[in-house]
Amino acid sequence: MTLASQISRGGGFLDVGANIGAFALPVSRAAQTVVAIEPHPGLVDILQRNVEANGRTNISVVRGAAGAVACPRGVIRVQC
Repeated sequence: MTLASQISRGGGFLDVGANIGAFALPVSRAAQTVVAIEPHPGLVDILQRNVEANGRTNISVVRGAAGAVACPRGVIRVQC
């Protein structure tokens, strides 16, 4: 069983700490929308290139970190 097989067709996926897209890319084949969050500048550049090289238009790459507390520099607040 793969992670991608657990995603509802047309659903969304949030990849926090997306690295180079090892989860975001395969899941994007099943999910309607993928948000890939990566704080490391070098990795986010590789992630963006991987998304483009694979023609994945449903992945939004966010250069930043995610946490429970909003901070002034690049932190995305995620609520359930």
